[in-house]
Amino acid sequence: MGDGNDRAPRRTSIVSSGRRKVHTTFPDGREMVEEYDVRTEDLLVRKTRGKTILGAQQDWQWDVGKPASTAAMPASGIRESPHNPVLVRKDTHDTIEFRIRNLPYPQDVYDVSVDEVSQTIIIRTSNKKYFKRITVPDVQGLRTRDLTWHWGNNTLVMYYRKPADLIANEQKTRAEIARLDSAEHADGNEGRPGPNECKQQ
Repeated sequence: MGDGNDRAPRRTSIVSSGRRKVHTTFPDGREMVEEYDVRTEDLLVRKTRGKTILGAQQDWQWDVGKPASTAAMPASGIRESPHNPVLVRKDTHDTIEFRIRNLPYPQDVYDVSVDEVSQTIIIRTSNKKYFKRITVPDVQGLRTRDLTWHWGNNTLVMYYRKPADLIANEQKTRAEIARLDSAEHADGNEGRPGPNECKQQ
């Protein structure tokens, strides 16, 4: 019988191409992959996937970053236009950054705000050519005053200031990753995935 820790998430880590890649497996079979810039510790990628009722793996859902582009035709036979607006999220220590590329309208056309009722960031244009709602599931209590933005080079860039509790939780996660790194150094497994695990609270 387990001691209770068998139900804790398991985490492994590897460094490759200037990124620390952290793989977390949850007790219910869900997986999460995060990639951090080794130098800045910025979160560049977070993607998750679960399993279907029959146990098959679902497709990755990207919360931060975006999949690498591929020239292969998707199964649907419809390839997304490279000129469509593309939303990408990136996290730094104290801000969540959203970039929407391929928006050619001038800055005075955009209205960017927080809907504090639906808890979403809303982007709309006065010419009615673009509308977007952005959810931020890891922030509770979105506030307009914590959001700033600017437009340039056909890209709308938004910065949301992280609340103190989110920053504290992320610092805790980085500390757990650092402990995992220390275990890898001690075992001589630096840069290679191994059996070391980091319990996530």
